[in-house]
Amino acid sequence: MNSFPGYYDQKIIAAFLSLINTSRFAIAPDQPDRLVAEWNGLAIGDGSVRPTGKIGGIYVSARHQRLGIGRKLLQAIEAKSREDRLASLSLEATLPAVEFYVSLGFKRRKMVEHLLTITPLVSMCVVEMVKQL
Repeated sequence: MNSFPGYYDQKIIAAFLSLINTSRFAIAPDQPDRLVAEWNGLAIGDGSVRPTGKIGGIYVSARHQRLGIGRKLLQAIEAKSREDRLASLSLEATLPAVEFYVSLGFKRRKMVEHLLTITPLVSMCVVEMVKQL
């Protein structure tokens, strides 16, 4: 279950993973900013960007990671953002994802504490990142 070995303790990992479930992959007509990656009719990843250019998250199922799906989702988000004439994208990266985003042109800004929306409240370190389009 330790998806982030060496980065976070088990309490933070459990809290983070409890926020991710298959309901995140549902395509909602009122969420045109959400992209879903499908394979053989199954949702295997999703990504979203707000009108402000803040990426809400990019998730790929554990079984389908390291196959270029996250990269393709991010490229689609960038293309849509350019069409929408956004000047930049920003996000908060988990520590193990920082190098992935750096490889795609994002720059580190600073490390911050991110409060997870569960009870009891748990926080985790993330890195604020930005990319000019």
